[in-house]
Amino acid sequence: MSDMIQVTPRVYQLGGIVNVYLLKTSEDELTILDAGLPGSGRRILNAAQELGYGPQAVRHLLITHADTDHVGSLAGLVKATGATVYAGPISKPYIEAAKTPPHLSMIARMTTGALSRLAIRPTQVDQVVDEGDTLPLAEGIEVLRTPGHTEGSLSFYWRAEGVMFVADLLTTRSGRLEPMPAMVTWDAHAVAASTHKVLSMQPEIIAVGHGPAVATKTIKEYISQLQTSVPLTARPVY
Repeated sequence: MSDMIQVTPRVYQLGGIVNVYLLKTSEDELTILDAGLPGSGRRILNAAQELGYGPQAVRHLLITHADTDHVGSLAGLVKATGATVYAGPISKPYIEAAKTPPHLSMIARMTTGALSRLAIRPTQVDQVVDEGDTLPLAEGIEVLRTPGHTEGSLSFYWRAEGVMFVADLLTTRSGRLEPMPAMVTWDAHAVAASTHKVLSMQPEIIAVGHGPAVATKTIKEYISQLQTSVPLTARPVY
């Protein structure tokens, strides 16, 4: 058995160093959000099988951003499933060139650059999605542009399930939402604006790229909680 956690009746988190989310967007169709580290494709497909979905039922791959730990197994998943790949306009060229977007410290760039060259394969983005789009999956999954961790980062909001998938815009530690470390952040002011943006939509659950998903008890509570680490005075990016 995999170490999946059921977040909502139709959302599952496959944890580890980085989270991959499995979305039961219909009884015979599974959507996967982000593609994990290189070499994790088999683990992801095994998790899908546990939920009753074979490779051919995986029809959609949603990508939040082009970092190695979020697209590492994308090419393998596409080969195994034939699924449609969705990503943002800024992330697209990096995914298709198997390159990491410029937002890391020098040490992090050296590490991820070497990993990318060794393990990441270029993958075609089939459909570019951006702010204001609603994907026709289940009751609709909304696309938000949420720069901060990377310039091209997207969040996806499955309103019917109450889940906002923010990837590396935020992380969680001891049940608290926190920003990602500065050394892996493209723009801290953009993080603040994007955080305000996603919280203002009042999702019931924030699903992050690293750490457990967190239930948002009240938006005011989280805004207050984040004030010490993310200045929410920046102008929201609407």
